[in-house]
Amino acid sequence: RRRAADRSAEDGHLEARELRGDLLRIRADPDGLRGGTTWTEWKDVTVQPCNSRGSRIRRSLRDALQDRYLRLDRDSRALVTALLLGDRGSLNPSFYEHIRKSGGAHVLALSGMHLGILAFLVRRFLRVFLPPRSTLIVTLTVLTGYVWLAGWIPSLLRAMVLAIVVGTASFRYRSRPGIAHLLVTLVVFTVLAPHFLKDLGFQYSLLALTGLFLGYPGLSSVLERFLPMWAARYLGVSLAAILATAPLSLALFGVVYPSGLLLAGVLTVLVTAVMWSGLVTAGVACV
Repeated sequence: RRRAADRSAEDGHLEARELRGDLLRIRADPDGLRGGTTWTEWKDVTVQPCNSRGSRIRRSLRDALQDRYLRLDRDSRALVTALLLGDRGSLNPSFYEHIRKSGGAHVLALSGMHLGILAFLVRRFLRVFLPPRSTLIVTLTVLTGYVWLAGWIPSLLRAMVLAIVVGTASFRYRSRPGIAHLLVTLVVFTVLAPHFLKDLGFQYSLLALTGLFLGYPGLSSVLERFLPMWAARYLGVSLAAILATAPLSLALFGVVYPSGLLLAGVLTVLVTAVMWSGLVTAGVACV
């Protein structure tokens, strides 16, 4: 990609980058891409839809879902599409800034939390009608389809592969520690898609899960000496994830949001409610 971009810059043509199945085209000056960082004007940036069959189907499905939400008010529509499809362009800037300052911006970026919530909702619904193994197979199929619909976002891909690894072990009635599943997932990406390891969202999700698998048991047991069990577990989960991701946050942004200790669980409940409401709204609107 870098060589192609350099040639395009030297020829004065356009640089093309993948953007969820489409192409983001940036007009480059002859010397624009040699310095590592390029500043462009909005008039120089265009998005050209990919013409492959899969991309056309994905765009049609995303457009159909967004059409179902047109009957919602603007803020609700923007929040639902951000949490379900990863489209944050319609969010009110001041609202997003408040979320960012509170330390909850991560809930608006599709990640393993969103995939886990979707898996929870789908499994709870399917287990009423299907046996456990069939429920597992259908749930994994739905998760794969959702990640494809969202555009193969690295953090979602990591969560999907981890879900498949855990699901495969569960299907074969094998029990392993969570960190073992995470290591298998890491090996899969290292071999098949090593470029994902450089993605910031992928790194954050990997560190957060490592903290949960390795740090949570010890932290919760220590906190249970001073707090009720429910409070110790609640804070233990948040503290394990924050401590694991703190070095990366400090290195890149120079800040760690302690408010995340209290907000993490509350935001998870709210995100679950909004995603569930959005799915029900889409279903009712289709009917």
